[in-house]
Amino acid sequence: MRLWAATTVIFLTAALSAPSAMASGTSGGSFGTGSYPILPHDPAAEAFARGKAMVRKHISCKKCAYPEGVQDTPTAQKVAGRVKAGEFALKPADREKILYYLSRRFGA
Repeated sequence: MRLWAATTVIFLTAALSAPSAMASGTSGGSFGTGSYPILPHDPAAEAFARGKAMVRKHISCKKCAYPEGVQDTPTAQKVAGRVKAGEFALKPADREKILYYLSRRFGA
């Protein structure tokens, strides 16, 4: 009976102290805290993603010119023409990213 009680006390002590040790910000291992692999920087992927977000925000939102979205090449060509003509209130950098996205996604 004494062995069971001693084992229970040791187990409960270890179980209750483990979460507090992990909550303190310490961690084991050779990597340390907050160590993640660094992903390579891909400017083309970033420009594509930013252009896609700009299309959603400025061209295909509910109150924008194309609320149904840009879903095919003819529509993308029309949008690209309007973007080039300056029909949308866009910064030059955003205009370039939108045109990059439309050209990569739809060939427009």
